[in-house]
Amino acid sequence: MKKKAGIGSILIGMLLIGNEVADRIMANQTVCIIGGADGPTSIFLAGKIGWFKYSGLVTGILLLMIGIGLVCWKKKIDD
Repeated sequence: MKKKAGIGSILIGMLLIGNEVADRIMANQTVCIIGGADGPTSIFLAGKIGWFKYSGLVTGILLLMIGIGLVCWKKKIDD
């Protein structure tokens, strides 16, 4: 039972981390280029990542750690 729970935890953690990484890659950002042929060119990048974006990443990492612990943990039998 622990092994199934651990594998489920690992899969959910991987999905959460993958979702957060994909969200960061595909995030809406504003790019503004100001300039002309005869003057300097300026490029402005604007974007904001709130604290709630990091919560999914942290939750995914914690679930991965718990899942790996459940899968790898073996009960010691005293003789």
